[in-house]
Amino acid sequence: MFGPPLLIGGGFVIAEGRRKREEGRGKEEGGRILRYLSFTAVFIWVDHSRNVP
Repeated sequence: MFGPPLLIGGGFVIAEGRRKREEGRGKEEGGRILRYLSFTAVFIWVDHSRNVP
Protein backbone atom coordinates (compact mmCIF):
# COMPACT_ATOMS: atom_id res chain seq x y z
CA MET A 1 0.00 0.00 0.00
CA PHE A 2 2.84 2.39 0.84
CA GLY A 3 5.12 1.17 -1.97
CA PRO A 4 4.24 3.28 -5.03
CA PRO A 5 4.16 6.74 -3.35
CA LEU A 6 7.51 6.00 -1.70
CA LEU A 7 9.01 4.96 -5.04
CA ILE A 8 7.65 8.08 -6.75
CA GLY A 9 9.01 10.25 -3.92
CA GLY A 10 12.42 8.57 -4.07
CA GLY A 11 12.58 8.97 -7.84
CA PHE A 12 11.67 12.64 -7.52
CA VAL A 13 14.41 13.22 -4.94
CA ILE A 14 16.98 11.47 -7.14
CA ALA A 15 15.91 13.45 -10.23
CA GLU A 16 15.94 16.70 -8.27
CA GLY A 17 19.45 16.00 -6.95
CA ARG A 18 20.69 15.15 -10.44
CA ARG A 19 19.16 18.34 -11.88
CA LYS A 20 20.70 20.49 -9.15
CA ARG A 21 24.07 18.86 -9.68
CA GLU A 22 24.01 19.60 -13.40
CA GLU A 23 22.81 23.16 -12.77
CA GLY A 24 25.62 24.11 -10.41
CA ARG A 25 28.77 22.30 -11.46
CA GLY A 26 30.88 25.28 -10.37
CA LYS A 27 29.16 25.53 -7.00
CA GLU A 28 30.39 22.94 -4.51
CA GLU A 29 28.80 24.57 -1.48
CA GLY A 30 26.16 21.84 -1.06
CA GLY A 31 28.74 19.05 -1.21
CA ARG A 32 30.99 20.87 1.22
CA ILE A 33 28.17 21.33 3.74
CA LEU A 34 27.11 17.69 3.36
CA ARG A 35 30.70 16.50 3.87
CA TYR A 36 31.06 18.71 6.95
CA LEU A 37 27.79 17.41 8.43
CA SER A 38 28.67 13.75 7.84
CA PHE A 39 32.17 14.26 9.29
CA THR A 40 30.71 15.97 12.36
CA ALA A 41 28.15 13.17 12.83
CA VAL A 42 30.85 10.48 12.61
CA PHE A 43 33.11 12.40 15.00
CA ILE A 44 30.32 12.81 17.58
CA TRP A 45 29.36 9.13 17.24
CA VAL A 46 32.96 7.93 17.69
CA ASP A 47 33.50 10.28 20.63
CA HIS A 48 30.26 9.11 22.27
CA SER A 49 30.99 5.40 21.75
CA ARG A 50 34.45 5.87 23.30
CA ASN A 51 33.00 7.47 26.45
CA VAL A 52 30.39 4.75 27.04
CA PRO A 53 31.70 2.24 29.63
